[in-house]
Amino acid sequence: MYPLKGNERAMGLDFREHAEQWQEIERARQSQSVTISGPLILEQGGQAIIGRMPLFFDPPENTDYWGHCSVVIDIVALFADSGVNDIPNNVQLAIRGLNASGPNGAVFLGDASVFDNPLVSETINLVNGSWFMAMKLTENRQPRSLKSFLSDNVVRITGYGIALLFMLSFMFIFKAYRIAHRVSLLDVLTKLPNRRYAMLVLEQLSQARSNGGNFTVINIDLNRFKQINDTYGHSVGDAFLIEVALRLKQTLRASDTVARLGGDEFLLILPRLSSEMEINHIREKLESQVCREPFHYNEVQLEISLSLGVATYPNDASTISELLHRADQAMYLDKQARTAKARH
Repeated sequence: MYPLKGNERAMGLDFREHAEQWQEIERARQSQSVTISGPLILEQGGQAIIGRMPLFFDPPENTDYWGHCSVVIDIVALFADSGVNDIPNNVQLAIRGLNASGPNGAVFLGDASVFDNPLVSETINLVNGSWFMAMKLTENRQPRSLKSFLSDNVVRITGYGIALLFMLSFMFIFKAYRIAHRVSLLDVLTKLPNRRYAMLVLEQLSQARSNGGNFTVINIDLNRFKQINDTYGHSVGDAFLIEVALRLKQTLRASDTVARLGGDEFLLILPRLSSEMEINHIREKLESQVCREPFHYNEVQLEISLSLGVATYPNDASTISELLHRADQAMYLDKQARTAKARH
């Protein structure tokens, strides 16, 4: 939370105990997009509109929800900056669309009667949703004064400042978030988690061992990948890697992790899976579903062949580094066996 000063009362707030806010958080999560809430009364005092962005561990698939990030904008200051306080005394203003629900939403500023035959009306487009504003003269009509006011303030009063404020805030947050993921946790080419992400998952799973959790890793290396790059070029090689990554994800459970460690090496992390029967079933699925159909790229057709190395925690190893080493060794043994078989 920033700034902390003045917002201390909001620290530790459990949104599940605040039905209205929890509903909006769920709306952001389910829509996988920015939502606008309010105006509403804040726990720390005052009124604000809140823009919420749901955050996921696995963009762009967005199946692994982490939480949300909020931008809170003081409604009094916002209306002041938008020119609402400069409206002449003979003009009535009203805005409706609570929670960015548009012209059919509840009125949250002014009187609902303003929307009956208004002199001027305008839609305020927000990041995701809209408000609807209307203005009308009071009985003491002074058209010239209103015309002058609209001429000077129409841009502010129609809410472009509001939309820009939200857009800039969330563009900055979203850009920083995506860059951080791409650089530190995601493989840029395949959009899979990278080695660092895989290590974080493995550490979490190993720490949960006190609760009796087992898990299995499968080290995967693509056979003859160097030959593909050398023969057809890196553009075909990159497309080949992307296709393999997609097939691996489609083969496994939603709770499993598929990471690209680098080059043509992938790592599968399979929680709550350790029996020989289950492992053999996964190996068969990988062989059949990933390798069954050739890869087509323009006029090129390439067979997909995998070398697999399996290791289970804690049966095969008591540390993460040892576990990965055992899986790596098993993968090379499998590759040697496949090479020898191909020669015969």
